Amino acid sequence: IIAHSGLSDRIEIIVGDSGDIVSHLESRVGIVGGVDLLFMDHWKSHYLRDLKTLVEHGGLHPGSVVVADNVVLPGVPEYVKFVRNSLDFKSTFYEVRDPTRPPDGMEVSTFRPSTL
Repeated sequence: IIAHSGLSDRIEIIVGDSGDIVSHLESRVGIVGGVDLLFMDHWKSHYLRDLKTLVEHGGLHPGSVVVADNVVLPGVPEYVKFVRNSLDFKSTFYEVRDPTRPPDGMEVSTFRPSTL
């Protein structure tokens, strides 16, 4: 899809252990504000840790969007509480309905740092 869109030179999909991604970004692109869109659909227990690590290393810029999948099932209450209560994120929940499964959803958060 990316190649078909003609954006192969602008989009990089990084697959691997989330604990290694920040160091990968630092070595490849110099992490400062390097992430425009982050889609999280990995170990739910790592969502909050990984987001905080990325923020601490300057990986997000104003307007960066973070999409967290499956925030209801199996759920990530600590992550949701953090992004909804943080002054640095504007966060919205989107319910996903599948008639064959219980309701679930995604939390879409835009990074808007309160201090620049």
